[in-house]
Order: sequence, then structure tokens, then C-alpha cells
Amino acid sequence: MNTECKSDAYRVAAFRAPQCNMRTGCAYNHDLPATLQNASPFMPTIFAQIDHFTLATHALLLLLAIAALLALRRWPWAFMLSIWPGTVAHELLHYVAGLLAGAQPVALNLLPRRKLEGGWVLGSVAFARLRWWNAVPVGLAPLALMPAGGWVFMQSTTWPLLSAESAGWKLVAVQCLVAGWPSPKDWAHAIVGLMVLAALAVGGYLLWLKLLA
Repeated sequence: MNTECKSDAYRVAAFRAPQCNMRTGCAYNHDLPATLQNASPFMPTIFAQIDHFTLATHALLLLLAIAALLALRRWPWAFMLSIWPGTVAHELLHYVAGLLAGAQPVALNLLPRRKLEGGWVLGSVAFARLRWWNAVPVGLAPLALMPAGGWVFMQSTTWPLLSAESAGWKLVAVQCLVAGWPSPKDWAHAIVGLMVLAALAVGGYLLWLKLLA
């Protein structure tokens, strides 16, 4: 993919040699693009350079791509093949989270298979030590794909709307955003841990209030 920057917002600032004298010290001349000069220091450059209409049209195209992918569920094999890269990322995040959280992953399956009761399983990871406390990070690990998908989408907006480069970035963003949502089984594993953590948080807050009284 050609990643050559097309906007002044991505040009490297030209740093001239400092002009120094004994009284005023050194003054640096930074030739920054106008886009960067007017940008907020707390706002990513990519947001500073794009207008709302352009962002909206790119977002609309992204939503249409997501809808088209989800529509393929009517044809299971077409959907499974289309979402397979996202499935791999989804299951690998479960696997890595299981390693880090001590859930002891024992099996990783990245190929679709039919369930006995009907339907399909796109991928799966089996764990030997999945407990309520580590089921939360393990079950919700694919959510990490969501911000990644948002970042990839913003990269697509730096290219013309109908360009091949923009389409390529958006396809990656679609994979991240669709595959990043945990499955119902993932939520079922994580919900108990979330409820326990919420109860502990509320109990700790009430105890803190009581100690302050």
C-alpha cells in the first residue's frame, strides 16, 4: 500500500539553525504548515486537517461496507471467508489475554466448524483455568480491535474517498470493528466477573463513605 503522505499536515517541519546572540540567546525558526500552526495541541493532526463533510462521507462509506459484510450472513461460507482475518485477530486476542491472565489456553481453533445444534463457530480458544476474575480480560480482549479500527479508519480519510488506498484502509477497519465485538459466549464468560467487580467497587465506595463520616 502506498503510504506517501498527501497533506501538508504530514510534512516534517523544517527546523532552521538557531539564531543566537549574546543578549537574546537562541531563537529557533520552525516552518510549520498552517494546518499544524492552527491545530490544538490536544487534537490529533489528522482531525485538524479534515472537514466535517469529508469525514461524514468517509464514515458513511465505512457504515455501508460494514452493512454489506453483515449482510453476507445469509450465505455462511461467504461471510466466514470474508470475516476470517478478523476472526484470526479476535481469537488470538483471547489466546494472548489468556496467557497473560493465567487462564492457561490449551487449544486454538481458527477454522470455522458447524455446531451440533446448528449454526457455525467461526473460531474458538479453550482454557484450562478460566475463573471469574480472569474471564473478564479474556472474554473482552477482542474489544482492543475497536480503537484499532477507529485509527485505521482515520488513516483512510487521508486519501481520496474512492481511491484504492482509502478502500484498503477501510476494509481493514471493517474487519477490526466487526470482529472486535465479543460474541454472546464471550459476554457470558465475562458477565459474572463484571458483576463481582461492580459489587466490590460499590462496596468499597460505601465503606469509604462510612469511614469519612
